[in-house]
Amino acid sequence: MLSIIRTGFGLAALAALALAGCGGGGGGGPVTAPLTLVSIQVTPAVRSIGVGATQQFVATGIYSDNTQQDLSSTAAWSSSDSFVATVDAVGLATGIASDPTAVTITAMHSGISGTASLTVTAALVSIQVTPASSTIATDATQQFVATGIYSDNFQQDLSSTAAWSSSNSLVATVDAVGLATGIAANPTAVTITATHSGISGTAQLTVTAAATLVSIQVTPADSSIVLGTTQQFVATGSYSNATTQNLSATATWNSNALGIATISTAGLATSQAEGGPVSITATHSGVSGTTNLTVTAAGAAEGSAATPITVTGAPRTCQVDTAIDSYYSYTAPLAGWYKVAITNLTDDVDLHVYTDKAYITAATCNPDNTFNAGTAAEDCSVSATSGQILYIGVQNYAAGDLAANGAGFTLSVSTTTAPVAPQLVNEGAPNAPLAIKLPYNGQVAKQGVSYYAYTTAAASTSLITVMNMSSDVDPRVFTSPTFATLDTNWACSGWSGTINDTCTATAAVPAGAVLYIEVTDWSDSGASFTLQ
Repeated sequence: MLSIIRTGFGLAALAALALAGCGGGGGGGPVTAPLTLVSIQVTPAVRSIGVGATQQFVATGIYSDNTQQDLSSTAAWSSSDSFVATVDAVGLATGIASDPTAVTITAMHSGISGTASLTVTAALVSIQVTPASSTIATDATQQFVATGIYSDNFQQDLSSTAAWSSSNSLVATVDAVGLATGIAANPTAVTITATHSGISGTAQLTVTAAATLVSIQVTPADSSIVLGTTQQFVATGSYSNATTQNLSATATWNSNALGIATISTAGLATSQAEGGPVSITATHSGVSGTTNLTVTAAGAAEGSAATPITVTGAPRTCQVDTAIDSYYSYTAPLAGWYKVAITNLTDDVDLHVYTDKAYITAATCNPDNTFNAGTAAEDCSVSATSGQILYIGVQNYAAGDLAANGAGFTLSVSTTTAPVAPQLVNEGAPNAPLAIKLPYNGQVAKQGVSYYAYTTAAASTSLITVMNMSSDVDPRVFTSPTFATLDTNWACSGWSGTINDTCTATAAVPAGAVLYIEVTDWSDSGASFTLQ
C-alpha cells in the first residue's frame, strides 16, 4: 500500500477522490444557504421612567435558523421624539421631559427594525414626611406619611414603597409602611427618614415616658331620672401628662343598688325602681370615679309658662304631670334650623314648640312629628334667628288617649339642616284610612284624595277645621272606612282658595266614635294642611 501512494497514479487517484468530495466532477451534493436576519426584538417592550432617569434597551436579532444574537452595540438606535427622550448608540435612553404620550424607541440593523415604548414622567424632586414633629409615649405608635413631590408639582403617597428608617432604633422603630413605635423615653428627638428613588425626607419623633391614669370623672354628676327612663354616663380619664381620654367603653361600670338602677358595660344606667342616691362607679387601670343617681316617680310637672326651665340643648331627663304641662325654653345661639325632640317616652305625651312666652303662637315645624301616638319619639324642626328663644311645652292629659299617670322623657335641642320641600302624596286609602289624632298636619297629592280615621276623645267633639292650607282643599265626613256614604250628621263647607273649611256636627257625637274624614285637593300642586 505504501508503494502505491508513492506512485503518480496514487496521487492522481487521491486528487480525484478529493474533488468528488467537494462536489466537483459533476456530482450533486447539498448546498447550505447563508443566514438572514428576520426580526429584531427590543426589550423591555414598554417602560416608564422619570425625567433625568435612564433605561437600557436591548436589541435581540432573530435569524432565519431561529438563532438569536444581541445587536445592541451594532444596531442604529433612534427616538421618535428626542425632546422627550433620547437614546444613544448602544440603546441607553434618557428621559428629557415628561409627556403623557409614549416615545417610540427603534433599533435597526441590516434593514430590519424593532421598537419599544417609553413614557417619561415627572422626576421625584423631594419627599415630605408628616407629621413633621410629633411626641408619643413608650409603647404608643405614630403613623408617618411620605408624600413625593415631582417636577410637575404632582404629589403621590409613597408611604408603602419608600424605605423607612429611624436614627435611633433603641428609642423608636419604624416599619415598612411608616408606623413608628416608641421603645424608650429620650429627650432627644429621633429622626424618621423615608427614601425613594434616591430622594429622602425626614420628620422628628420624641418619645416620652408612658402617661399614667391619675383620676376618673363620671358625668353627669349627681343626676336624677324618672322611673322608666335611662341615663348615659361618661367616664373621662385624666393622665399624668395633662391629657384626657374618654374611657366609657373600656371602664368597668358598677351600681351599688341594682334594684334601683342597673348599669351597662358602656355606662348606660336604666331605672328599675324609685330610690337612691345610687352610687355609679367607673373603674379603669385600678383608678375609680363615682357619681350619684336618684330615680324619682314620673308625674311631677316641671317649670311653668311664667318661669320655664332653661335648657342647653344637651339631652335632659324630664317629666310631666298627669294633667299639668311641663315648660322649657331654649335660646338659639346662631341663626339657623333647630330640631327639638323628646325621646325615651315612658307614656304618651305631646310636644309643642312656641315662639312666644305666652305659649300661644305655635312655631312652624318642618317636618312636624309632634303628634305621634304611644311612646314613639316626637320632634319639631324650626327656623330661629340668633338669640331667639324657643318655648317648649310637653303636654299630658289624664283623659283621652294620653298617659293617665304622668310620664318621663328625654328633651334635647340640636342644630339641623334646612328642610327640603317634600313631594306631596295622598295619605290613607278607602278601607285603609290613616289613623290620626287631632290636630294633625296632613297632605294630599295634586288633585288627589287623602283618607283619615279619627277616634273622638270626648263627647264634646262637634267641629273639625281644615286650616293652614297651601292650596284649595275640601273636607267631607263619611260613615265607614269604605268612604262610600256621606255622614249626614256632619255638614262641611267647601270654600274655594285657602279659606278655612269646617265640618260641623248637627247632633251629639259620643266619645269613642270613629270619624272617617276625606280631604280632596282641587289645585294643580297638591296641598299641605292642618286638621284641627
